Amino acid sequence: MTVALGNDTHPSIAKKQLEILRVKTPEQRMRLAIAQSVYLINLSRAELERNMSKIEAKIEWVRINYGETLAQGYRQALEAKDKT
Repeated sequence: MTVALGNDTHPSIAKKQLEILRVKTPEQRMRLAIAQSVYLINLSRAELERNMSKIEAKIEWVRINYGETLAQGYRQALEAKDKT
């Protein structure tokens, strides 16, 4: 079985990574995937926050990852929440 982990991963390291993942339970693999996702989301938002407010950074993050339509809906939802 060949799995592409990226061009920067040496094949022997990629093989070792797969061996490590294969011995984990499904729950452990899911927890790892969620933790990595949360880490990367926070990292990308932090980079955006260097140039804009926290709220604008969240809206921009949604726009980049999910598109303009969803970002506008998110903005409207945040504005409606602020009015309550």
